[in-house]
Amino acid sequence: MDSSTNDEQIDYESMELKEARSDRYQVVVFLIHVVTAVIISVLSFSDGWLSWFVGTGVVTPVLLCTTGLFYGVLPGKNWYRDEMVPYMSRTFMVQEFETDRFLKFIQTRLYTALITSYFSTILTQIAWFHIATFTIPFLEYAGIFGEFFVYLFFGMFILYCLFLIFWLIVLEPILKSKFSDVSQLIEFSENWQKATKDAKEKSKQK
Repeated sequence: MDSSTNDEQIDYESMELKEARSDRYQVVVFLIHVVTAVIISVLSFSDGWLSWFVGTGVVTPVLLCTTGLFYGVLPGKNWYRDEMVPYMSRTFMVQEFETDRFLKFIQTRLYTALITSYFSTILTQIAWFHIATFTIPFLEYAGIFGEFFVYLFFGMFILYCLFLIFWLIVLEPILKSKFSDVSQLIEFSENWQKATKDAKEKSKQK
């Protein structure tokens, strides 16, 4: 890789790349998560309303759909291969094995995002079970169950996001260290995404 290339001289906003998009298989994965969520919710209802609500009938299906959606909207490996890698090859003096390593990093990061979402779903479901078990009888007795349901559920969603952010913060540096040999390509890709996001925000403000 040509280390003489100055990243500060690159005009990211002038890069003519198609908008980042997910791969088709990511959409399929999202649909599989939706179908699985419906099946889990239906099967959980066979044990009764309270078991369905406190158990895996509500939170787990919703978070599974959220996990599938999160994974499904991330830029896919094929987009990086078709759009980002050719531009990198023209900008830097890179070898084929370096671009292959970069694409391997992208794929590994996608899988990491999916797995951490599963961990977050499991931890949130455990927290929901313990919280709901103690609070629902009290809320029913006080006659304010419907009033607080939205707040309880929203609190679980926030907890899921916190778990997810925590795992990503912990694992991202580890993942990048494993692919330190292509750190310049990773940084280039991240700088382009940041510049594109900033450009969109500026255009909205005009």
